Amino acid sequence: MHWIAFYPPCTLASDRTVEVESSSEEARVLRPGLHNGFVAEGTPGGMVFRPKGFRMGKDKHTLRAFGLAFICVAWAGACASQQAAPEASTVAAKGQVGDPKYQWKSPNGWKGGSFRLPPKDFAPDLGFRGREVLRFSPGYFKGDAHDAWTYAFVLMVDEVGDLPPARLERELHTYFLGLGRNLGKKRQANLSADEIAVEHVESTAAGGGKARMQHTFRATVFDSWSTQAPVDINLKVDVWLCEGNAHQAVFVSASPLPYSDDVWQSLVAERETFRCGA
Repeated sequence: MHWIAFYPPCTLASDRTVEVESSSEEARVLRPGLHNGFVAEGTPGGMVFRPKGFRMGKDKHTLRAFGLAFICVAWAGACASQQAAPEASTVAAKGQVGDPKYQWKSPNGWKGGSFRLPPKDFAPDLGFRGREVLRFSPGYFKGDAHDAWTYAFVLMVDEVGDLPPARLERELHTYFLGLGRNLGKKRQANLSADEIAVEHVESTAAGGGKARMQHTFRATVFDSWSTQAPVDINLKVDVWLCEGNAHQAVFVSASPLPYSDDVWQSLVAERETFRCGA
């Protein structure tokens, strides 16, 4: 079952907004947060917004009747009470202010979502500004699944200069530490930074006409979704300029599975389908 989230147009100006592409009822495991009278609950497909105090159940007719009525009443009040968020500033001389354009229809049917960077709900110290888009494998949130912790995400950043491995290593550490501390039913607010590790393995010129570089990393992350235990994952990070040269794509393919596993072909297909820029 799929739900569509409606939210006031004023929320779309906020860098805290999570935009839903599609979602399901399963695995509402992300940290709830209040957005203008709505509670945001995460799913493998993104975020579902429901009225505060209302629990989503299997009665879709009750949800639709109550949810739509609530949204219509709250729409005007939410916008009137919220001030417009400031526009993101440029962080590099050649960067460009503005939301990057992209196209990404998952060839594997994976669901996902999108939000602005830095993600203030879990990694406000991330050094990138721009937008993140994600695609989760079906078993991503399930610790005992073959494809647990397998997903792809891309950071479209307002920087077009060189992103050396040391910088990527630092930003990925900040990102995964924020996940373990702030998202998931089994998050640990006091998770030590030492429990997260990101290590650069190698870098190669990937070609493809986009001055693309591919970096390989090994990482130890914390599973705040299911097992509440460390997870060792492999990371392939492809970096290239988006069309128009206004943003740079940092495309991350992640999985605990070895590169010989077929899931990496699925991750390659996700990467090759993604397009960004004008």
